[in-house]
Amino acid sequence: MKVVEKIKDILNIDKRKQLVFYFDENAGDNTFEEELKAIEGAGIKVASANDNYFELKYKLEMEWRGEAVFIYHPFKRPSNEELKK
Repeated sequence: MKVVEKIKDILNIDKRKQLVFYFDENAGDNTFEEELKAIEGAGIKVASANDNYFELKYKLEMEWRGEAVFIYHPFKRPSNEELKK
């Protein structure tokens, strides 16, 4: 899979960084679902970002420390102004 190879390349750039963030503005049409399965099949943990960011942070820092994680956001990337709010 092309997507899996791209993610592996990103992870190999800096071994200390094991997180890849992806914002999917087309999440409602489920077109990325097969890629998510392929990413998991390649040994990269897939975590969907939802409203419970505290739980995600806990898992990243305590349970999944040192593991490669693809963080899937089923919404478009917020603008810089929205992030400041």
